[in-house]
Amino acid sequence: MNLKKKDLLKLNDVITKLEKERFPVRFSYFLAKNRILLKDEISIINELRTLSPKAQEFENKRNQLINDYGDRDENGNLIIDANNIASVTINLEIFKDKLNILSKEYENTLEIHRKRMDELRTLLEEETVFDAYSINISTIPEDINLDPTTVELFITTGLIMEEK
Repeated sequence: MNLKKKDLLKLNDVITKLEKERFPVRFSYFLAKNRILLKDEISIINELRTLSPKAQEFENKRNQLINDYGDRDENGNLIIDANNIASVTINLEIFKDKLNILSKEYENTLEIHRKRMDELRTLLEEETVFDAYSINISTIPEDINLDPTTVELFITTGLIMEEK
């Protein structure tokens, strides 16, 4: 079956999450077999997502600025919102100034990184052949609670087949 590379990433995330639980042997085999089939493609994509040493250096310095100027709760911990983003409101102007200076220092690195991420987004939209190890939906044990999104992903990627 042809799938977009981004769908392979979603599938891998779901399988990895499910593999942390204990299931009957056939369903565990189904998960393990598909994880193995995904392994090489996921490894390549993850390698492409890795920051260059200079981009990682920028990211470390940016994180230090967040740590230095981010808002803190009464216990001194950074305030993090629901999207896992640190709040910076009290020292916002200082933070912006320092981040602008840092961004200018790493301007070429950031431009190269942006282009690389654009290329990666394009790559993730491309289709690749994935020969899934499929099972019939009726063979999934009833005591396994799969959310509807997971079932839909398994059906659309060819991992589980519906009864005819």
